[in-house]
This record gives sequence, C-alpha cells and structure tokens, in this order.
Amino acid sequence: MIGCLNRNCHLWYDIFKHEDSVKKTEIKMAGETEKEILSILDDAIRREVAAQKMYQRGAALAENAEVKAVFEQLHAEELGHEELIRKVYYNYKKQLGLKVIDKE
Repeated sequence: MIGCLNRNCHLWYDIFKHEDSVKKTEIKMAGETEKEILSILDDAIRREVAAQKMYQRGAALAENAEVKAVFEQLHAEELGHEELIRKVYYNYKKQLGLKVIDKE
C-alpha cells in the first residue's frame, strides 16, 4: 500500500473502514445542512480528480526518476482518495433516502 502523505486521508479511511462496525443511528439534520455536506463531498471528488490530472501531467513531464516516482505516488493516492470520498458520498445519499444514479 502506498503511504499517505496527507493526514486527512487516514481520517477518511478510518471513518469508512469502521462504518459497518459503528451502530447506525438516525441523524436528523436540517435539509440545508445535508445539501451542504453533499456539496462539500462533491467538491472534494472534483478536487481529487483535478489533482490526479495535475500529478499525471507532472509525471509525464518529469525526466528525473525520483521526481517522476513522487508524482506517480501522489497520483495513486488521489485515486484512492477519490474512491473513498465517492463511497462516502453515495452511502450518505442512500442513508438520506435520496436516489443514487450511476456513479459519475
């Protein structure tokens, strides 16, 4: 497994990893709060995709093997972040009883 360079990805991983073991409780929130959370998750997905493209471009341009390897590692981490955030996003939508359409 590639090491995570960002502390937050460990937090997201821990939240998702233990999701099934945590007793599910019904959380009642205002509709605007739920929309904002979904918006933040959606924005996070878009940022992960943008970062992937940036690191892919960096790897393609890098002539130095060490620099290229770092860009490739960062790209791989962003792929993992995107996958994790998408899972959280779709699971949250399901929890809210919202229709989940094919993953974008």
